[in-house]
Amino acid sequence: MNTEMIYEQDVSQDKELEKSLRKSINGWAKTIPNHPYKNLGDQISVESILYKPAYPMRLLTQYESRRKDKGHEPYTNQTIPERKIHTLNDFNSWDISLPDIQKFTDKTTKYYVQGSQYVADCFHCHARGVVTCPQCNGLRQVTCPSCQGAGKVRCSSCGGSGRHTCSNCGGSGQVSRQVSRQRTVTRYDSDGNSHMGTETYYETVRQACSSCGGRGYRTCGTCGGTGKVTCRQCGGTGKITCPRCSGRGIVTCYTCQGHKQLMHYFFVERTLDYTDQNTCIVHENIYKQFPEYLDHYQEYESYNVVSQTEDLFQPGVLPEGHHLNSFIDAMISESREKSSDSHVIKFQRLDVDCIDTWELTYTFRGKEYVMAFTGSEYTVIPGLSPIYEVAFKDWKSGVRAGRLLWTTRAYRQLKKASSIDVYEIREKVNTAFGAVSEKIKDHYTVGVRIVGLLALFFGSFIAYGWFKHINPVFSYASFINQPENFLHAYHAWAQVFLFIFLGTEAMGIAASISKKFKTAIPHALLRIILGGLMTLIVMAIALGLLGLLNLTGITILADIALLIVHWMLKIALIFLGIFVGIVVWGAKIIWMLLSKIWNWIF
Repeated sequence: MNTEMIYEQDVSQDKELEKSLRKSINGWAKTIPNHPYKNLGDQISVESILYKPAYPMRLLTQYESRRKDKGHEPYTNQTIPERKIHTLNDFNSWDISLPDIQKFTDKTTKYYVQGSQYVADCFHCHARGVVTCPQCNGLRQVTCPSCQGAGKVRCSSCGGSGRHTCSNCGGSGQVSRQVSRQRTVTRYDSDGNSHMGTETYYETVRQACSSCGGRGYRTCGTCGGTGKVTCRQCGGTGKITCPRCSGRGIVTCYTCQGHKQLMHYFFVERTLDYTDQNTCIVHENIYKQFPEYLDHYQEYESYNVVSQTEDLFQPGVLPEGHHLNSFIDAMISESREKSSDSHVIKFQRLDVDCIDTWELTYTFRGKEYVMAFTGSEYTVIPGLSPIYEVAFKDWKSGVRAGRLLWTTRAYRQLKKASSIDVYEIREKVNTAFGAVSEKIKDHYTVGVRIVGLLALFFGSFIAYGWFKHINPVFSYASFINQPENFLHAYHAWAQVFLFIFLGTEAMGIAASISKKFKTAIPHALLRIILGGLMTLIVMAIALGLLGLLNLTGITILADIALLIVHWMLKIALIFLGIFVGIVVWGAKIIWMLLSKIWNWIF
């Protein structure tokens, strides 16, 4: 490891180093797929090896600021020193001795100024230790939160309505009963002779309910029909004992906390904060040729070469003429700009690390390239290598194929380029690969949407006819097929809506399944056809599932939901009509008034 912090050094004659670098290149090349240069390190011709270390630098600066002020706290027999300081002008906050700072920290702490303390009666409670309760203002009672002072609350038995629906008539006010009747009929004997007779028959009649007197409801026995009952929390008074003072009207003084006296004092508030300045000094050539370096230098192996702490660094930390001095001086200067009379620098620490970096210049098949290495393991930073050119060629071919709508070929070329993962063109490759991938997915989506929408359109008619005229269900649910049943008119439409919902979900499932084939289906037209076929299959399964559910009668719940929605729309339209009528009526009145005013004036 080098501790001299040199700028660059020619180490081309180090054959052991060259051997290690070739080995590292081979190891790296073998981890990269989709290229022919697996033993690149053995095939190159080395031109030069230069040692060009990088230097991550960090300057920590601890700042301190102080302010002075008055304070007080309950007097609990604390030891009070002799008072020597009577006003804030009697001392300088920077003359007060405070604990030493051991490490870089961000915090704010208050410290007593010894000799400023004195004891006095509490100014808030006048040495009584108690104050008037702020919640009840000393009245000892507050408004009941349950009844808001009314003394009554809504009856829980009837919900505040004052009545209960009659359980005998179900709220209709009438009940049904069977009445026997007699009627005359003609009968014939065995000889064919007729004679008159009577027979008894029963008729259902409606009459007023005897339980509720035909009203349909009974008066609530709990509240007597008023809908209100006496509040239990306050007993009907509307007031409760103040919970804060427990009915005493006073509470412990929150200033002196009941101790009746306060210790007054002056204090110094010290605020500590620090800055952390970071930078990395990289050789000019490394910076230009390897943009990846500065993005990842914190991940590279490094070691410390300078670690120094001072109260205040002066420019020229390193020997005169050292190439790092100008950068360190700039950091020191920046740290001083944040310093002032009230915000002073306490101490600073400078750390300079070193990242061993080698620049290898080589030729391959008559063309010159540059590669960098870092750390004791000689981690490769490839730059514009022959492998980069393979990825670059695949990327260009993929983009060209994509423009010609050869999506399968474009996908394969761009996937190769993406797997090589060259830093310099990574973003462009990923963008193009993502665009082609979405294009392939769109092929399947087109087939799904075309077939899906057609299937929903024609399938809706088929579903309506099936559920309207055939509709096989189990016997216990057969009432839905009776025209006089109030849900019958809604059933077919509700099932159509269910079919559309399930069909839409089936389209999403079909699209998701189809897209998993990616480029296994080689042509756009075949992908569209596959998307359509997959949609038909999934929608057929969905329709079969709907038929099975309908067979059990479960889908009648959809009929009820449609009925509710229908009535809600009706009610909404009624209110809309009323609103429009009021607006029109109001406009007519305003127009009439304006007309009369106009005629009166003119």
